[in-house]
Amino acid sequence: MYLSVRQFSSQKSCRQLSQELLNKFEEYIVYQKTPKKLKTMIYRPTNSQQLIAADLIDSTGKPLAPQTYKGPPRQNDLVKLINQCESYDEFLKVRQLIFDVTKNSKKKPSILTSKPLTPFLIKAAQLNRLPHSLTTLWTLPTEWYSQFDPSIASTVVMLEYLKIAERGTTDQHLDHASLDKRLQKSEKILRDKFQDAIAEQVHQDPLTNLLKLSCHIKAEEINNFNSVVQLEPYLELHLAKGASIKLPDVSRFALKSVAQGSKFKIYSQYKYDYCKIQIVSAALNNLQAHISNPAIAEIIHKLTPFLDTMETIGESIGYSNLLVEFENTMQFPKHIPPPSSE
Repeated sequence: MYLSVRQFSSQKSCRQLSQELLNKFEEYIVYQKTPKKLKTMIYRPTNSQQLIAADLIDSTGKPLAPQTYKGPPRQNDLVKLINQCESYDEFLKVRQLIFDVTKNSKKKPSILTSKPLTPFLIKAAQLNRLPHSLTTLWTLPTEWYSQFDPSIASTVVMLEYLKIAERGTTDQHLDHASLDKRLQKSEKILRDKFQDAIAEQVHQDPLTNLLKLSCHIKAEEINNFNSVVQLEPYLELHLAKGASIKLPDVSRFALKSVAQGSKFKIYSQYKYDYCKIQIVSAALNNLQAHISNPAIAEIIHKLTPFLDTMETIGESIGYSNLLVEFENTMQFPKHIPPPSSE
């Protein structure tokens, strides 16, 4: 989709984080930090005169004034802030907000779920800071993981795939055994954080397993398919778990009679799944040229209606291919081989 000069100028002016959104988070964090006794004085209108008469000051020496509690920020507020990040400093600011919200909230607010954490990980990769965002994810309190779902695991594996694709032959862990250890390490951290039932869902999740297989296929592609035999154990394992994949039926949203707003909403809801399925489909189609396996063709057949419909919806609302955008914008730390001893 091409941008007009006016649109481009508008985007340039929005590069800084929205102060209005930042204020929402900061006001919420202040509210959470306020002792219970003071909350009733500061945030209850009937106690405003009592607060003024008490002549209390805050930690900066300013008089405490009556405030209105506006409730916690919404998930979309956090997603908007994440998407506005154009620098590492801005990213750090948003990351600190996530830490502050989790640290100061006795009850788990609904803003921190898999929905904002997926763009958080993606934005980190675009800023070449993926390890930092993964550290944030791993260090969140275990009890917060009750609000997450297996899509977090599939996002981590998708980013692993994109990292392998970008690094190419410079990746030192392209052999299947080393790659498997790398993938299992991330999964183990997530499974240890999740409760037992969700941990098993992460392990069995069809999309996550198909993305793991896609990582192995990409590594094999980079190695010119010279070790296909070594791929077979992973092929059998991940195809078996991926065979049960179920995708939403979004076909009715591709109709011309559907309002653009509805198309935009459904595309936004499933755009990350769309990227992941694009990766899996491309990998499996690539593998078909080297391995004859009916299960591969069966899964490709399952994925095709969703892919075709999402492509149609995206084109109808002027959206470019998000996976291509990711491939062009994501950056990963480069592996620098040790100097030769010769």
